[in-house]
Amino acid sequence: MTYLQRFLKERQDFSKYKRPPISEKHRQAIIKAHKGKTHPNYLIKHSEETKRRMSEFRSKYGVWNSTKCKDIKTGKEYISYSQAEKDTGLTRKTKLFNNRIICIE
Repeated sequence: MTYLQRFLKERQDFSKYKRPPISEKHRQAIIKAHKGKTHPNYLIKHSEETKRRMSEFRSKYGVWNSTKCKDIKTGKEYISYSQAEKDTGLTRKTKLFNNRIICIE
């Protein structure tokens, strides 16, 4: 908010304050910091039964952020855009796909 207020009052050019791109050295340091024991999910282990149940759930309901959709031409409902893309053979984010597949949330 301070920057916004200063910009509105003084009309400063804040483009010079943009963050520089991350160097490859910095990127590698971030990757190294998130490996092994320092990884956020280091101690999380799932049993084979839990892995099987999670797989069944995902195949039935999709992942938590998947958007349910429907094929207008056939009337078939899909659990995600990815599944619709696989079944119809159309490519996502194209005009043909967007005209044929609609969101049903």
